[in-house]
Amino acid sequence: MVFKKNSQAADNFIKSADITLKLICDNPTRWRNTYKNFHELSLRKFPFTIIYEIEFQNELVIVSAIYHDKRSPRKKYRKI
Repeated sequence: MVFKKNSQAADNFIKSADITLKLICDNPTRWRNTYKNFHELSLRKFPFTIIYEIEFQNELVIVSAIYHDKRSPRKKYRKI
């Protein structure tokens, strides 16, 4: 029974991430530019934020991180 709930939560997370990524790809400049050239959009119903940058020359959206909102914001761009 516990496995079903975890599996369903994982499926819902993937669906939410897919929806958010589609929104980003449809209009990447719509969401706020928070640090240098990086933009952010939060997932609905999950405490995660997708951090991405836009490469205008090649018309690409590059996802840098899917960041958990409970982590320290000082570390958000450390690996980038």
